[in-house]
Amino acid sequence: MVYRIALVLTGFLQTSLTQRPPMVGNADIVVDINRRDLRSNNGTHCYKGNQWNPDFCNDKVDASKECIAEPADYEKTLGIKTNNDALTLRFITKSEHGTIKEGPRVYALESENKYRMYNLVNKEIAFDIDLSHVPCGLTAALYFSEMDSDGGVQRSGDPGLAGAGLGNGYCDAQGNRGNKFVNGKSNCKNWVPYAATFGKGDLGVFCSEMDIFEGNSNSNVFTPHVCDTLDYQVCYSPDDCKLSKCDKGGCDYNAFRLGAPYAYGAGDEYLINTMKKFTVLTQFITHDGTDTGPLVAIQRAYYQDNRRIELPMVNVTNPNFPGGNITDDFCQAERNAFQEENVLSTKGGLAQMGRAMANGMVMAFSIWVDHGTSMLWLDSTFPPYSTGPGAQRGTCPQDSGKPDEMINTSPNAYVIFSNIRTGKINTTMGRQ
Repeated sequence: MVYRIALVLTGFLQTSLTQRPPMVGNADIVVDINRRDLRSNNGTHCYKGNQWNPDFCNDKVDASKECIAEPADYEKTLGIKTNNDALTLRFITKSEHGTIKEGPRVYALESENKYRMYNLVNKEIAFDIDLSHVPCGLTAALYFSEMDSDGGVQRSGDPGLAGAGLGNGYCDAQGNRGNKFVNGKSNCKNWVPYAATFGKGDLGVFCSEMDIFEGNSNSNVFTPHVCDTLDYQVCYSPDDCKLSKCDKGGCDYNAFRLGAPYAYGAGDEYLINTMKKFTVLTQFITHDGTDTGPLVAIQRAYYQDNRRIELPMVNVTNPNFPGGNITDDFCQAERNAFQEENVLSTKGGLAQMGRAMANGMVMAFSIWVDHGTSMLWLDSTFPPYSTGPGAQRGTCPQDSGKPDEMINTSPNAYVIFSNIRTGKINTTMGRQ
């Protein structure tokens, strides 16, 4: 049995659901179960480095029944720290034995065994972020995932299995196959390592995802990713997980990609100087201004040095390009300009994103390196060396972001999220 043993960090989130200033409300933080060590009752490693122990991965033994997810020293072992209203995530943490933990991911808890579920339809979220130590090739992220509130315990049919209290049940729009456990079963079959501590099994999981912020000191993007159903979907093989159950690429707003290279970067010459802390505000606007109306726009603004900074009104190749926010029209115009398929529209558009949010989504934070495309999709040219429309996403070198190099050259990279609050439209920043 995987026991519910967790050390959580308490409280740095704020919530504002009225016109009053935001009120402080505690939220525990739990690390994803993939970042924990797994051992059997007699102390044997069930998973070590990037490999499953075959004694716990066979037709007779399921690791989900025989292995214990160990408690963790969040700061010393995982590089996770809270201080009042701030959360710090460090990219690499090395143990005294020389092993490393790469790229922590954490979630907000409501109680010992439940994630805090957020519905931001007709609401907004604001937070401060310090990216001055997040270079090319890394991404710091705050996003929402349509995970089960209990971490998948009820879905598994076994109330004794690990759930939210141990950071279980992750899903995203990419059909993630890296979970060590899926629906109460270990994902060790045909496990293929791809990093020092990570690998992929046969099983993957899809769900809707709202990327509020993915970025480094060079580039950033915010992106809705919707799925064709409003539920956690399991895929059962690499080929099955390649199918388009969700909008994997999403409808992205990257100011550099859209023709505004001056908007964001490391230095005073940019509208947003990433060498200094800044505030990110994201609003989810409905058609009729009610909590039950269809989602029609995702609006973004930044604050720095007592200035409000609006998104640039980009037009790419279309003089009527509806550029300041994400809407269905924006997504269609962007896809046309970049000669890409508008998958969002085939999955229900922004209204589908609103439906997923109305079901409740889990808040996640991470810092990570891209073992697939070296983060070129965010901050360089992607596809590599392409000269096509929309290929330039930032000014990072084409050969940057290689995971092994990032681990060696930027192990001390870190991000600080702070002053996080949610509330009704136009409440979290005072008068706007």
